[in-house]
Amino acid sequence: MAGVTPEPADRVARWLLDGPAQLKDGPGAGGVIGRVSAEEPPFIYPEICGYHLSWLAWLVRWSPAQREAATAAAARVLRWLESHDRENGRFVTRVHRPPSEDWRNRAEFSFDLGMVLRGLDAATVMDP
Repeated sequence: MAGVTPEPADRVARWLLDGPAQLKDGPGAGGVIGRVSAEEPPFIYPEICGYHLSWLAWLVRWSPAQREAATAAAARVLRWLESHDRENGRFVTRVHRPPSEDWRNRAEFSFDLGMVLRGLDAATVMDP
């Protein structure tokens, strides 16, 4: 990747893999949160799950040494997406923990669904 030294890129990768962006356990384990904030509870954001899967697929190609960690993280996202709560047959846009009302969950956004599908497609290159 032109213009990026490995050290900062590796630090960002470690933060995304090991930091608070992906829930490791409890309700929503495997989901990727929409923001990291000490003031507000996290919400799982399926659109970001799609971006995360796309990034993980890129990481496998860019840094083969991180393949195991990346595929494990992708497997967690995929398990969460499979178990994702749906309301009245719709894909919920933001899954709040603890649950709360969000106007965005009264609609289904094509862009969000597109990003999830793009991430799922990207993840297919991660098979061993």
